Amino acid sequence: MILFDEPTASVDAASQSAIENIIRDLRLDGGISIIISTHNLLQAAKLVEERIFLFGGRLGASESENIFSGRVFFDDKGCYCLVDGNLALPIRPTDQETVSIAVNPKSVELLPDGEGETADGGFAGRIVQITAASAYVRVTVDIGVPLNVLLKRRDYLSLGIHADDPVRVRCPAYGIRVI
Repeated sequence: MILFDEPTASVDAASQSAIENIIRDLRLDGGISIIISTHNLLQAAKLVEERIFLFGGRLGASESENIFSGRVFFDDKGCYCLVDGNLALPIRPTDQETVSIAVNPKSVELLPDGEGETADGGFAGRIVQITAASAYVRVTVDIGVPLNVLLKRRDYLSLGIHADDPVRVRCPAYGIRVI
């Protein structure tokens, strides 16, 4: 077993790539268990098959990688967390004024050709990164904040989307958890 703590922190892009290749080769060819501590979620998705997440010193749900903080507000349709001053995500009612939330990337709905805010609370964005992650494809969408969407490979292919494409995303309340 080998433990790497932030293996690519403070290194240039060429060295980062070399270190990632070494870790990948050790995992695939050496029969060695690899443990990596990192804040880089995309790097973790590339290098390992199983991930655990810590939040506030506690084990978090692995599907909760989209973690945001914001102000709670209510309107006639429900309770929301206002992230980054303009992104209202539906949450279960709470009496807290500010909360941290986790958005399950498997619950986020991704639709091509995003134009403006949708009537059902979806948001327009642009694809900034696409990464293969085992049987899934991770799509990072900029909707004012980076939001990771995890799609089954066949679902991703059926959408016909590419990096820099405009898209719409919907974050249903069942996929958002106050943490």
